[in-house]
Amino acid sequence: TYAVGYPRARGHLEDLTARERRTVLDQMETRLGNEPLKITRNQKVLRPNPLGRFELRSGDLRVFYNVDEGRELFWFAIGRKLGNRLVIGSEEWGI
Repeated sequence: TYAVGYPRARGHLEDLTARERRTVLDQMETRLGNEPLKITRNQKVLRPNPLGRFELRSGDLRVFYNVDEGRELFWFAIGRKLGNRLVIGSEEWGI
């Protein structure tokens, strides 16, 4: 699977601490590298929303992504779940 991060999502990644960045990138490689469509406790399909069709969870961190027919992975947003709120960059999302 080939992964493409959109510029805004790369900015979200840069907003994380070095440790969080490493965790997210490791999880993306491990969990999404071979089976990005597999549904697990940490990977799920989302209801329609503007962030992405799928979510990868790693602790309180969230990666929102899509996979096209050629199994190319596109990640659109990286954020943090704080209680019942999702914070991406400086924005709070209610999904």
